[in-house]
Amino acid sequence: MNVYGADTLGPVVMRSASVVDAHAVELKWADIVHPELDHYRIYKQDNQTGAFNLIHTSFNILPVNPDVYQTWVDQNATTGSQTNTYLVQAVNICNLAAPLNAHVPHTTVNLEVDMVSSTPNLHWNSYGGAMPSGYLIQRRDETNMPWTTLVTVPASFNSYQDSSVYCADSVEYRITALDLNGLP
Repeated sequence: MNVYGADTLGPVVMRSASVVDAHAVELKWADIVHPELDHYRIYKQDNQTGAFNLIHTSFNILPVNPDVYQTWVDQNATTGSQTNTYLVQAVNICNLAAPLNAHVPHTTVNLEVDMVSSTPNLHWNSYGGAMPSGYLIQRRDETNMPWTTLVTVPASFNSYQDSSVYCADSVEYRITALDLNGLP
């Protein structure tokens, strides 16, 4: 068991880091139920140096309920060509927090689509920071139309070929990591 000081809050349990669009990532984490919680610090890893940089401080600590997740959206993310790695740190009223290396960072899924014989071939990296039960693959044929579920694949899969699309079709895809660490 790690002890960080009498008044220090333990590491935050992140729920997910999910790509919202080409410039946004939504973070979810479990509420810390503690009367001395003052705020959360959100860090993003620099893909060049590997260092975690503070990008936001959230004073939205209510409601304090173990079944509720806090959320925040990074509107300055680049999601189309790279993954984004985050961690969230709880800070108490004395400005004490568990060290960054005590937290488990979460990395977004980066989806790439290649055309193979006029058929889209999807490739993605594994979700980082938590083990998913699988990946949900969805497609929509026009912007602002509802997403259609194509298939759910096991967590060991990192590719899928969509044989129902032809080269002239314009479609969008998204990949969702499911049940991270057993949490639906």
